[in-house]
Amino acid sequence: MMNTSLTQERIADYCEEYTAIIRVAYIRWRIHCHYQGILNNDSPEYHQEKIEKLTAGTDTHMPKIEISEGKKYFKIIVDRSCHAFVNKHNGDVHKAASWKQPVKDARYNILDDVAREHCFNSVDPFGSYLYK
Repeated sequence: MMNTSLTQERIADYCEEYTAIIRVAYIRWRIHCHYQGILNNDSPEYHQEKIEKLTAGTDTHMPKIEISEGKKYFKIIVDRSCHAFVNKHNGDVHKAASWKQPVKDARYNILDDVAREHCFNSVDPFGSYLYK
């Protein structure tokens, strides 16, 4: 049996990685949207400037992505909206049912290597990968 505090520490580390992946997914989505603006000849200079800022990491309009620790869950928050819940004890990843509560069924488990890889490779900025 694994030490509980070490397990929670691993889960917390994976949550940090998870938030970084959500941030990258958001940046990729924004770049895609700006490329569409260029292709549509809709203020291409503006869109090119935004792409350059996004790729340089200097864009100031990024969502605030944070982790809030509760009794049972780490809450992944993106711009004052609950993105997901991660169970602190077993690593289950849940879609948010509301601000305070996850859905019953876990979508992934970040302690399982295969499930974590699938989760992290499926991330989008909107949480659609959390729907069954």
